[in-house]
Amino acid sequence: MVSRHAFRLSASLVVCLSFAQAVRAEVTTKPLSIEDLVDLASIDSLTLAPDGHRIAFRIIDRSLSRNDTSVRWMVTQLNKEGRPVAIGRSRPPIWMPLYDVVSDGVRAWAPGGQGLLVAQQDPGEVQIHLLAAHGRDIRITHDAADIRSFSLTSDGRSIRYEVGTTRTSLRLVQQSEALSGIHIDGHVITEGMRLTKNFDAGGRLTTIGRDNIATASEIGDGKIETREARFPLSVAGHAGTLGASAVARSAYIDTADPDSAAIVLTRKDGMTLRLEDIHEADPVLGLKAYQVVAQFPDGRRVPCPAAFCRGLPPALRELVIDDATGDAIILYEKDWSARTQIMAWNPDTGATHIIADPGGALDGGLSYATKPCPVAAETLVCVFSSPTIASRLVTVDLRTGKMTTLFDPNATLSFRHFPRTRYLEWRDQLGRPWNGILVAPDHGVAPFPVVITTSRCRGFLRGGSGRLAPEFLLAERGIAALCVNNDNSAHNVDAAGRDVPLALHEAALDGLRAILNQLGEEGIVDRKRVALTGHSFGAILTSTRSATPISSPRR
Repeated sequence: MVSRHAFRLSASLVVCLSFAQAVRAEVTTKPLSIEDLVDLASIDSLTLAPDGHRIAFRIIDRSLSRNDTSVRWMVTQLNKEGRPVAIGRSRPPIWMPLYDVVSDGVRAWAPGGQGLLVAQQDPGEVQIHLLAAHGRDIRITHDAADIRSFSLTSDGRSIRYEVGTTRTSLRLVQQSEALSGIHIDGHVITEGMRLTKNFDAGGRLTTIGRDNIATASEIGDGKIETREARFPLSVAGHAGTLGASAVARSAYIDTADPDSAAIVLTRKDGMTLRLEDIHEADPVLGLKAYQVVAQFPDGRRVPCPAAFCRGLPPALRELVIDDATGDAIILYEKDWSARTQIMAWNPDTGATHIIADPGGALDGGLSYATKPCPVAAETLVCVFSSPTIASRLVTVDLRTGKMTTLFDPNATLSFRHFPRTRYLEWRDQLGRPWNGILVAPDHGVAPFPVVITTSRCRGFLRGGSGRLAPEFLLAERGIAALCVNNDNSAHNVDAAGRDVPLALHEAALDGLRAILNQLGEEGIVDRKRVALTGHSFGAILTSTRSATPISSPRR
């Protein structure tokens, strides 16, 4: 027999549980806000410790309420036994000139793995610091010029670093030019920026100009010098234990210096793997195409015939050698899709197989990440991000493909509702492949008006490359959003390899027409209500002359 008190207690528990479930349902169905999109944290600059058991990484933290961006370095064990530990202190980031992008971290583990050496922003200058737990931060350099790069000397007791022109000299050169008159040429940046003092270098206003179509640097910075700095005694005393991992197990293509001869891995039986260029760089992108090739000790040369073994650097993201299985492992992104597949090819047998297709990018979706995943034992350490999942630190088992989360700085997004989101692949009228991501409203009546975002859909969706029209916010307001990845590799040259003006853009328009026709016939989008966004590539598309508009129905 149940007592009246017990009955009341049971009834109270039911009410409480029902209320808790209702509250959780309310939390999990809360729509994304603009604050959620702005405040996303990203992870980059992964660096494996010499002991192979720890990984250092950087959190880029953005805050709408503080109206700022900061960076903080972290270290965590790879066995998931402890939480990430912050090292050093939060600092302002070093921004990439000309872009709203934080520059990749310049870093290296200190001797003995007792801390991390980083080039970081001091007020108005960039210097090397040693960061460790409990906020420990020791400044190593006091140079009159900003640090560009550095490495440890062979004895582990000094840092060899590169600098450009001194900050004082840069200021004098720029002042002289401003007084004598600015010569307007291809170096001057005119699109929406001041002619002078147009870049904030950590509180130091300076003038940047174009080096080429894609990069910029400070005016007057024309030389590079190499110098050395000694470690403090407390750090130098640990020298000699740095080289715990002497054999490289992975390789990357450095797009700034794509020299295929440097991309070489050696298996324990003496076979080597390399990325060999298979044709010269195209005239627009300046990128070569590569193929994975095995060279055996007996002189046999075996190129990998699989499609995932060939392509430009944006396709062949990383090459890994697995001594246990003998496999070459390739991190591959098909057709500029920002969707990383982990593939395997055995040079001995010719067998190929897929290890993992996690459904997103393994470099966090960052456009500048040239070194996606360090290799630790039988795992890759990566930053995973997909259209509906923001950056998180993960490990991926090289044998099973199982992905395990080590750290998620954006865990609150699990309590947000996402509109219907799916990958798309299609071909245009000439058979050229395209891909993208469709975000469709959960409410309203189809066909929906549609907004197209370009030209990269890397990682978590925030409005294409320019982040101008966030797809999820559009879908919440009854507007479909279509993010389309443009494939730069196939459409900017003719059969003879010559540059064809606007061929890339005409091809992109063909790709847009094809998918709009497809989605229109499926009754998802209204082809008479189409908008195209983008301040660069998208803006050119809107002004490119074409025989038919992109929103015209198929006849």
